[in-house]
Amino acid sequence: MLRVELVPVIGDFPPDGRENWSADEFQKSVVKEREGKRPLLTGDVSLAMRDCHAAVGELRFTDNSSWVRGRKFRIGVCVMPAGSIDGARVREAITEAFVVRDRHGLLRKQYPPVLRDKVWRLENIRKKGMSRRKLAANDIHTVQDFVRSWSSLPSCARSCSAISELNCRS
Repeated sequence: MLRVELVPVIGDFPPDGRENWSADEFQKSVVKEREGKRPLLTGDVSLAMRDCHAAVGELRFTDNSSWVRGRKFRIGVCVMPAGSIDGARVREAITEAFVVRDRHGLLRKQYPPVLRDKVWRLENIRKKGMSRRKLAANDIHTVQDFVRSWSSLPSCARSCSAISELNCRS
C-alpha cells in the first residue's frame, strides 16, 4: 500500500511543457491558500493506493483560480511522506489545467443548515417553488420554523413527508 496526496498545482506547471521535473520544482508549484482562507483543496486529499489504483471521492476547491497566474489550476498527486520508495523517486502526476469558477452569488444550499437560514436553503425546496410557498402559507419561513413545526407533529405524521403533512394542516 502506498499513501498519496492530492494537491492544487499552478496551471502553467511544468514550465515549457516538460515531462520531467524535480521534486523541488513540483513543491514550488503547489498553490497555498490565501492568507486567512481555508485550505484550497478539501475533501479526499489523502489516499491509499493499492495495485496502482486509488479511488478519489469528493474534492472541492474553496477558492477560484482568478488570483493565480495563468488563471488555472491542476491537481497534482505525490507520494507521501517523502516522494520516494526504497531510494527510487516516484515522479508526481498532474491533471490537465482547468479553470475554477467562483460560485459567488449563486443560490446555494448550505450544509449543515443553520436555524436562521431561509427555508429554501434546505434540500428539495426551491426559492420560488410551490413547497416554499406552501410552507410560507403555514408561517414557516426559516429552518427553525420548519424544525419547530415538524417536531410538533404527532410521531405517526413525522414518519411521512414533513412537507405533505404541513400541507394537510392548512
